[in-house]
Amino acid sequence: MNTKSFAFKGLTLAGILMASASSAMAALPTSGKCGFILTVPHPTLAWSVGTKNAVRISDILGTIDFSSNTVSYNATTLTYDGSAWQYGSTNGSVIYAIGNALANPAGAYPITFSVSGTDNVSAGNVTVGLSVSVSTTLNLLPTNSSNTVLVQGADEKMTGVCQMI
Repeated sequence: MNTKSFAFKGLTLAGILMASASSAMAALPTSGKCGFILTVPHPTLAWSVGTKNAVRISDILGTIDFSSNTVSYNATTLTYDGSAWQYGSTNGSVIYAIGNALANPAGAYPITFSVSGTDNVSAGNVTVGLSVSVSTTLNLLPTNSSNTVLVQGADEKMTGVCQMI
């Protein structure tokens, strides 16, 4: 085989592989819903011990509706009452805004929304209503022909997967 023919075939194969890789990149869905679980890492809850009524999110279960640009969620909350962590939850539905595509990784898009709610925490005979309000951005990376969306917190440490339902 002559070297020109070999080089041409190698360049052709490289071009085909690059074209198929770029066309295989999944797009952010524009319709349908995906269900997600986001976990918030916390190797220890000791970071708030001593701060009475400190509220932390443990995990979030919800859906992203790509047709209406809506995130619906139920977040497990942990509130430190001065001696122990108390479990609660907050839930809601919010509209998100889609940002410009990220340069790295290619194909990822940020969505930004505000989450707020009131959590009633009981300690003994006392019930306290605590407000939770957070503006957050999630990076979404569609994969698997847009049937799966990888989720990363851009401003909060959380990760998860959103599967089309």
